[in-house]
Amino acid sequence: MVQRTAETTDRAHGAPLPPDEVIVTDLLATRPSRAANHAGESAAMLKLVQALASDPVSAAQRLVDTACSLTGAAPSGLSVVESSDNEGEIFGWIAIAGE
Repeated sequence: MVQRTAETTDRAHGAPLPPDEVIVTDLLATRPSRAANHAGESAAMLKLVQALASDPVSAAQRLVDTACSLTGAAPSGLSVVESSDNEGEIFGWIAIAGE
């Protein structure tokens, strides 16, 4: 994978980007790590499983809301790569939370 910087993903909103422009896995190693919160993670997983069982339509949004709450991250999002007949593969968010 090509080394990415913040500039490669900070573009004007609206235009779809190809996956190789937004998948920046190599940058994750440069982020500071946090101490594990096993009790909080376990409680969050239980709530997510219950939400998935009772209301699967809202599960993606519940997941990103939980991620924001548990990690203090803002914003948080759940992204997918989808195929489009006229645009090829495009990257999109199916749920977002935070500011």
